[in-house]
Amino acid sequence: MATVWKLQKRANGPVCPELFHMHQGKFYVCMDDFARGYPDALTEDEKDSVNIVLHDYGNMKPYDLRGLSHSEVPWKDVRGDLPAWTRRRTVITKNKMREYYGSL
Repeated sequence: MATVWKLQKRANGPVCPELFHMHQGKFYVCMDDFARGYPDALTEDEKDSVNIVLHDYGNMKPYDLRGLSHSEVPWKDVRGDLPAWTRRRTVITKNKMREYYGSL
C-alpha cells in the first residue's frame, strides 16, 4: 500500500513532515536520498505528474520555490493574516491543492 503524505504549512513553505525530518539540515538532496520510493508503484498519470513538476520546478532555487509557494492560494488560505515569523502547523488539504492546481 502506498504511503500517504500530508503537507503542513510551515514558516518557510509547505512541508511534508516525514520527508522534512529525513532531509533536515541538508542543502542538497540527490536521487540516492529517495531509495525508499517505489516508482513502479505509480500509475502512468502519477509518473506524468512527477515529471511535469520536476520539469517545471526542478531547477528552481529554494528561495524561489518558497516565494512561489507563498504566493499561491493554498498557502495563503491556511496562513491567513499571520505575521511571517509566526509558526503554525496547519495541514494544507489535498482537496485544497487539487482545487487550486487542477484549475491551472
